[in-house]
Amino acid sequence: MINFNDYFYFAQVVDSKGITAASKALNLPKSKLSRRVAELEMRLGVRLIQRSSRTFLVTELGREFYRHARNMLAEAQAAESAVRSRLGPPSGTLRLACSPVAAALCLGTVLPGFLARFPQVRVEQRMLSRLDEMGARTADVYLVAHDGPLEDSSMVRRRLKAEPRHLFASAGHAATYAGVTRPADLTGCPLFVFAEAPGRLLLTPARERQDTILEGACIADSGLDLGPRLVSSDLGAVLSSVRAGMGVALLPASCGQDAVQRGDLVRVLPGWTGGTFEVSALLASSHGVLPAVRALIELIGDCFAGRLVDLPGMPSAPEPERYSQEEPA
Repeated sequence: MINFNDYFYFAQVVDSKGITAASKALNLPKSKLSRRVAELEMRLGVRLIQRSSRTFLVTELGREFYRHARNMLAEAQAAESAVRSRLGPPSGTLRLACSPVAAALCLGTVLPGFLARFPQVRVEQRMLSRLDEMGARTADVYLVAHDGPLEDSSMVRRRLKAEPRHLFASAGHAATYAGVTRPADLTGCPLFVFAEAPGRLLLTPARERQDTILEGACIADSGLDLGPRLVSSDLGAVLSSVRAGMGVALLPASCGQDAVQRGDLVRVLPGWTGGTFEVSALLASSHGVLPAVRALIELIGDCFAGRLVDLPGMPSAPEPERYSQEEPA
């Protein structure tokens, strides 16, 4: 195997124009430097330096080898400088991958402020339509939204935000749902779900112990028929369908809250929640996290901490977890 220390010692000897001067510059014994140069020549099978007590001459092959050794050392120094520069204040290129729902819930709110706060960071964002571990590993960080446990993975997970999901309807059709007090009152009503993919939907009464699980087309226990008419990661498509009065939407609380405060939507069944919706950051490792990645994760947590307010009947969402190096995937 190549011993790159020999390249370094040889270059220092040539730069110092002799082993004696190089030993003083490196604070190493002359015998060690002489032995390392001799071992390098023996391994290569050529004479790199003609030396005696009175002369020091670099051979033609020695000069060619010196140029390559110097270039190699320059590249090694450049590599270390690149790493050190990324471990200082956030700078350089941040390769960000995210699912569509995670982008809608986090990036639109956070990214402008992040770019303004860290002008030395350049962001390359790409969308992953599903949890693609290979694609996630090629990014510095992968943001994914999910309403259940993630698949087993060796990647490290950081929970960025967690909030309940609620049912909402168009404010223009509020009278239609004025008498809705229990899930069975919505029998036959189309449901529009904002999610990455169809999944197991859970309606949990706020003040009762019984849970109602929406799975497939109906729920036998309650007689509730709420088979999703649309499951989409496009928030605009879900909101447009609901605003048109076509049915009710199951949305993360923050999305519904914004629409309620604008007067576009009203809360349906305020005593019920539709499970917990989370956004997580996936990292290839908990070690060597880039400053730009750490800054983005912390900014998302700060942005959404305490952002949810109580709508009528809306329970408060749990506080997002702070960045922790020990949380397993």
